[in-house]
Amino acid sequence: MNTRISQIEELKILRETFYIALICKNEEKVLSMLHPEFAFTHADARLQKLNGFADQFLKDAALTIKRIDWSDQNYTNIGKVVLVHAICGLEMDFSGKHIIQRERFTEVYIRQTEGWKLVAIHAKFIQADH
Repeated sequence: MNTRISQIEELKILRETFYIALICKNEEKVLSMLHPEFAFTHADARLQKLNGFADQFLKDAALTIKRIDWSDQNYTNIGKVVLVHAICGLEMDFSGKHIIQRERFTEVYIRQTEGWKLVAIHAKFIQADH
């Protein structure tokens, strides 16, 4: 079997598992999949390190992710690094407000001895077509 193909298939399963755990606020599972130096750049250019990300997405009762839909997923394998580019449709409730938005995500994964770890996510708003 082609190693590059099997690594991509492994990453697809890992991503699905990660985002399900995130929606379910499964803190233990999500944190086990993140690199200790994890960073998330929000679409509004705010930067969060691992603890801030966990506080907002896993611990904050005011934020509930209802749905995540992915499209245009592209995987680029560079040995022990995989870049994922995708379009994300998000539906969430935040502080009583219902939000539906589309964002372009770039994710960086690295393979370590204990498996793949998510190092970074960058999100950018996609403007609606009018």
